[in-house]
Formats: sequence, structure tokens, C-alpha cells
Amino acid sequence: ANLCKNRLRAPWRHQPAIPEDYPGQGIPEESVALYQAVNALPVKYREVIHLFYYEDATTAQIAAILGKREGTVRSLLTRARAQLRESLKGGAASEDL
Repeated sequence: ANLCKNRLRAPWRHQPAIPEDYPGQGIPEESVALYQAVNALPVKYREVIHLFYYEDATTAQIAAILGKREGTVRSLLTRARAQLRESLKGGAASEDL
């Protein structure tokens, strides 16, 4: 759990993920938007999303790592997904204007 927290506190995570003028070089725009949306989440949601999707950890493993109950981890995942859905919907709607 502490290693995960240290990784989230690392200085490179606080810098913008991709500069505005970066050409992208083959990265799909949807992936960039998703990555930025995940980085914009509060830490408690970003931890579970990172462990679940990027580290392929199960909810039981995440619960053990973070010292939380498995039901709590599932709730955090659900709330994080809802926030991501809203932020990505809001971003797509504002681009259409």
C-alpha cells in the first residue's frame, strides 16, 4: 500500500501527462483523454483504478494492498468509473461546441 501511495506522490505524476503542443505520435486521442481523466481523479479513486486496470489486481488483492474491505474497493471502483464517465462525457460535449 505504501509503495502505491509513494508512486502516486511521485513528482512525475504531478506534471501534465502530455503537453498541449505534443504531436501524439500514434497515441489515439481517446487514450490521451482517458489518461488525463484518470490523473484528474482524487487519489482514493485513482489508486483503485490504477491497481485494477493498469496492474491487473483483483478487488481482493487491492483490498489487501490498501488495507480496506473488498466491498469498499468495489464501491470506490464504481464511484471512480462514474466520475470518469462524467468527465469524459463532459469533455466530449464541450468539444462539440
